[in-house]
Amino acid sequence: MLQSAICHLDRRQHIDNTLTIIQKYFSHKTGLNSMKKIGIIAVAGIIIIAAAAFLFKGKISDSVGNQFEKQAKTFLENNTNKPISIKSLAQSPEITTATITINEVKDTEIRSQLDISLAMGQKFSLPLNTEIQRGEISHNGKSYGFGKLVTKPDLSQFTDLPAVIDENTFTLEQFIDLLGNVHEVYTVTPLSFKDSGSQMNFAGATVNIDTSFFNRANASGDFAVRTLTVNEDNNTFILSPIEGSFNLSENGDYQVSTGPLSIEIAAIDGTGGIRAEKMISTGNYQSIDGLSVPLNNGEASIKDISIKVPDPMTGQMTEIKLSSLDFTGGIYQNGDNHVDIKYNVKANATENGIALPLPVLLQSASMDFQMNRLANSAINTYFDTLLPIMYQIENSANAEAEALAVLEGQLLPAIQQSDTQTMLAFDIQTDQGKAAMDADFALNESGKSASVNDLIAALKRGDTGIINANAKANIAKSLSDATELTSMLQLFMGEYVNETETDYTFEAVLKDGQATLNGKPLPL
Repeated sequence: MLQSAICHLDRRQHIDNTLTIIQKYFSHKTGLNSMKKIGIIAVAGIIIIAAAAFLFKGKISDSVGNQFEKQAKTFLENNTNKPISIKSLAQSPEITTATITINEVKDTEIRSQLDISLAMGQKFSLPLNTEIQRGEISHNGKSYGFGKLVTKPDLSQFTDLPAVIDENTFTLEQFIDLLGNVHEVYTVTPLSFKDSGSQMNFAGATVNIDTSFFNRANASGDFAVRTLTVNEDNNTFILSPIEGSFNLSENGDYQVSTGPLSIEIAAIDGTGGIRAEKMISTGNYQSIDGLSVPLNNGEASIKDISIKVPDPMTGQMTEIKLSSLDFTGGIYQNGDNHVDIKYNVKANATENGIALPLPVLLQSASMDFQMNRLANSAINTYFDTLLPIMYQIENSANAEAEALAVLEGQLLPAIQQSDTQTMLAFDIQTDQGKAAMDADFALNESGKSASVNDLIAALKRGDTGIINANAKANIAKSLSDATELTSMLQLFMGEYVNETETDYTFEAVLKDGQATLNGKPLPL
């Protein structure tokens, strides 16, 4: 796997793909607690060093073995005791830098160190120990003729971790056969401990990956996250076991699917939660020059959902059923120096619909957000500079001023000069008809030519002369009648509201400081 390590320090696919799977199920977008940090760090470091360990003095066949030996010797000569950047990890908003250093290579073991700097300010240096076991080894009834690698992190420096989390908590086993096929088993052992008044019980997790020494960018596997229970302040959170599978390809395509999943939240005033039959996610990731984060586009669908929540009117628990909750979107390339950010979410009710505090049944609802023609420099400034500073706002007296300086001095000028247009749309479908609205806005020529200080001042005072905007809304007459809105709309008919055969409509336009409502000038 040294060839893989060398290749993917540049190409980054395998680490990106593996972390995609790990992070989808073990990290949270609002931050990383200590256990999640260690889990991601340990897994990421294990991938690199186990890959290097695989080759050292390995013999599979004369031709393959010689290739391994030559690459191993060159790699170790050029990289021992030298930090190697792991760019795929550093692309994460939570991480600013990540390097791996091979410190010592022996006949049966390799010692190394993973160094991580988090955007929130913490720095971690994590030692990794890899044991090399040569010779034929059997695993799950299959023989692996080359041998086995076992890698574990040394967590002794993390004194704030619960005592039950040690070097045996996170393990990677890699089984290699004589053809260069690799089977990897990532294991998190069961855990039970108290932390800051919370009791956590986790039954463990495993991830199995099948790949090849010669092309690790193609991989498939499965995962099992077992029951997680957290008790705190008379509230209980239960994540039931989740099992699933995934496929990853060298062109950046991925597919992830799960079996049934369930989250239960029990409190003093009742029990709520979410249950679903399965989740399916597909998409593609591609790294390009000049952009700090990879281009990506994906689709995800959660099927047959049951949500238990308190009724806002009665306070009693009520059940909402959806046939699916669908997500699409990502970051898309738009020319050489711009990207589009697009996201859509749609909830589809079951045939019976969803009862509302109105005499209609909700059948579906969707939201669409787009930010088109956003300069690559704006994306890079946000992820590389602004976001790390924002993580420091609670702990640094200067962070807020620094963030404002970046916003005004770098991010806003990048947006100002890139013809960026923002769009937001909503629609609902009921058994009595549909209602929808959409709006878009962008800086006009006055806004784009203004100095940054003048632009900021205009935004603060709500100056409409710097933007062009459009807004439209419509509601089916049948829905308006059913919800008793028609009598109110009739009061504004002809001035603020237009009428077609089937709908009531509204359209407002703001262009170069002049506003129109349904085509008629509107004084500002």
